[in-house]
Amino acid sequence: SLSSLGYNAFGGCVSLKRFEGKYAESDGRSLVRDNEIIAYANASGGEYTLPNYVSIIGENAFAGCSNLTSVELHSGVTTIGDCAFLDCKELGAIAIPESVMYIGYSAFENCAKLASVVIPEGVTILESSLFLGCENLMEVVIPSSVTRVGEKAFRGCLALQTMQFPALLDTIEERAFL
Repeated sequence: SLSSLGYNAFGGCVSLKRFEGKYAESDGRSLVRDNEIIAYANASGGEYTLPNYVSIIGENAFAGCSNLTSVELHSGVTTIGDCAFLDCKELGAIAIPESVMYIGYSAFENCAKLASVVIPEGVTILESSLFLGCENLMEVVIPSSVTRVGEKAFRGCLALQTMQFPALLDTIEERAFL
């Protein structure tokens, strides 16, 4: 009879390996409500393929999943929520599909092993703290649609070597690269 499940309801449950019951996927690794992944079992780690019918990665859905190494997203994903992959320290690879139109603030904050990211055309804002603390991030491809880079978006990206700015870019907020 569960009627509500808030964002980050299982945050900090580092030993959680499996979900069962309402909203649980058949493999037990995630909870999905109304085509939105809302939680991932932190301890299941490794590689994960998002179910084909999921279009939204919810706020904090994978936050703190320190053993997660890669996530495969499909072409139906439109939104990556705020703090979606926050503190996924082992996340080394993620391909963001062209269908994604919004990536929330701190979505990849402290993903220390993330080395390369291609932002899809259609995303207009690189939100605050988007890649904060991604110390191994060397390459980011920014599409021509981006008009603003948020505060601290690339702060602590010590390995960042090259970045091309799109012609429509009109705002780089404070400490974006500091």
